[in-house]
Amino acid sequence: TDAALTVAVLLDPTRAIGEAYGKKPFLKTDEDPIECDSWKYVMRCYIAVQCLDYLAIGHIVNPA
Repeated sequence: TDAALTVAVLLDPTRAIGEAYGKKPFLKTDEDPIECDSWKYVMRCYIAVQCLDYLAIGHIVNPA
């Protein structure tokens, strides 16, 4: 398995993105039905991007 992990994506907005949309992150707090007296926090969001120039996108990766 590959242990490298992408921790950030860098975009040059002047030439990388043609279209972008998404949903703001939201946090849901819910009682966990499996374990007593515990809570779970769930954060959900999404984004979609149409790329114009792939060379204008960079990744910061943790080395393996």
